[in-house]
Amino acid sequence: MLQRQLQYASGRLSGPVLLLVLALFCPALLAADISPVVGTWTLTLETPRGTQHPTLVIEAGDDGYHGTYTGRMGPMQVPAIEVDGNHFTFHLTVSMPIGDMRMQYVGDVTGDAMAGEVQNARGSVPFTGERQAR
Repeated sequence: MLQRQLQYASGRLSGPVLLLVLALFCPALLAADISPVVGTWTLTLETPRGTQHPTLVIEAGDDGYHGTYTGRMGPMQVPAIEVDGNHFTFHLTVSMPIGDMRMQYVGDVTGDAMAGEVQNARGSVPFTGERQAR
């Protein structure tokens, strides 16, 4: 329907007016396509080693979602993040003195907040997150 309206409008409106109409409508259309998980998040995890506040950056690309997780051990690339609406899942493998530990993050986004759990061979830990200003 919007396409039909724009076709009609383009025949009736002059160049500057058409540009104004497009400028008003296009940002809203583009924003509707952005996943709610995309953004920079400050996480809070209560672990046996104390409270941690890593940063998670989730980006959308042509080949899906990916990101960067920055914690006590520095930045780590997250090459694949599975996203289904507000739900997301990703894996990290962290090298530790006792060996590599694979962790799975599973969570949901509601507005500018996220919550979920980190699962590994030793159990799971809940986490929360807050989106940083855009």
